[in-house]
Amino acid sequence: MIKKISSFVLVLSLAVAFGAGCNKNKSQDQTDTGLENKGIFASIKDAFDKSIAVRCDYTDDDGGETITYIKNKRIYLESEPQGTADGKTVIIHGLVRDDKMYIWGDENDKGIIFDFTTISGEPPKMGGKEIHGTQDIIDKLEEKKDKCKTESIGDDKFELPSKIEFVSF
Repeated sequence: MIKKISSFVLVLSLAVAFGAGCNKNKSQDQTDTGLENKGIFASIKDAFDKSIAVRCDYTDDDGGETITYIKNKRIYLESEPQGTADGKTVIIHGLVRDDKMYIWGDENDKGIIFDFTTISGEPPKMGGKEIHGTQDIIDKLEEKKDKCKTESIGDDKFELPSKIEFVSF
């Protein structure tokens, strides 16, 4: 029972983290040109499919920050949600690869795996949208592609941590 509650707290934190990265407000210093006019890539799907290394930085209205990295058909997310119940700031990590989503927090030695090919329970949510596969994540990130830029990213960013035990959710 405690394991399920801890898993639920981690999933809830992920929902907050993903929501942080996907609000619809733009900062005043942004332009509406997007990446198309920069000639780099036309969309997040384009970057994903062509294995272009991309970094996207988001901040929500409450100050929570999320960084998303895309490279070699993998997506890594790192989020620092604001306002955790115990007052601590915990970094939540997510890695999407091979049609699976791995989620873990800095303060835990256990993480969660969502296998999108066999998910039977409630799927994770990203900004209120249910995520049933990698394409759903790409579609959600597409809404904020104007906050993305190409960047040199090491392959180690997309490796699972050896100290975390992952359990299916």
